[in-house]
Amino acid sequence: MKIFKFRLGPEFKQKIKMPYDCRIRSAGWQGDDICVWAECDERNEQYDYIFYVVPTGVEVSDFDLEGMRFLATAIRDNLVLHVYCIDNEF
Repeated sequence: MKIFKFRLGPEFKQKIKMPYDCRIRSAGWQGDDICVWAECDERNEQYDYIFYVVPTGVEVSDFDLEGMRFLATAIRDNLVLHVYCIDNEF
């Protein structure tokens, strides 16, 4: 198992391909990108993980956060983003 970085896009809801059974540990800015870091076995089959990136001030009820796990708040100048992921139970 190794720690890998995965870049998130600018969309509110997005799917990121990651190895099955990853343990998502953190999220934050690296350079100009919002990234997540996860412990993964790269030999596992790829799986779609679902993330939400929600800016401060956006109505949270506009998103279906049921079953989502809060990962982190990423702050860069005046931009504050809150990252959630589905808390997968494998």
